[in-house]
Amino acid sequence: MTLSPAVIQDCKQKLQQILKETAQDRTEILRALKQMEQGTYGICPDCENEITPARLQFLPTAKRCTRCESSNETKLQQKRADRLARSTVSIRC
Repeated sequence: MTLSPAVIQDCKQKLQQILKETAQDRTEILRALKQMEQGTYGICPDCENEITPARLQFLPTAKRCTRCESSNETKLQQKRADRLARSTVSIRC
C-alpha cells in the first residue's frame, strides 16, 4: 500500500498542529510553575484578584480570572472581526 501525497500532506499538517499545540501547552505549564515558585500563581494579572480554586483545578494553567478572560476573549474577537472587515473587498455591481 502506498500513501498518496495528499494523505501524507494532510497527516503532516495535523502533526505540525499537534506539535505547535504541545509547545504552547508546555509554555503555559512552565509559566504556571514559575508563578507558583514566585507566589503569584492564582492571581489574575489584569485585575489582581484571586482566580477561583475551582477554575484552577479545572484549568491549572489559567492565566486570568473568569471575568477578565471573558473580557479579553471579547476584545480578541472584536479585533478579529475588525481585521476581517478591513480585509474584505467590497464588490459593487
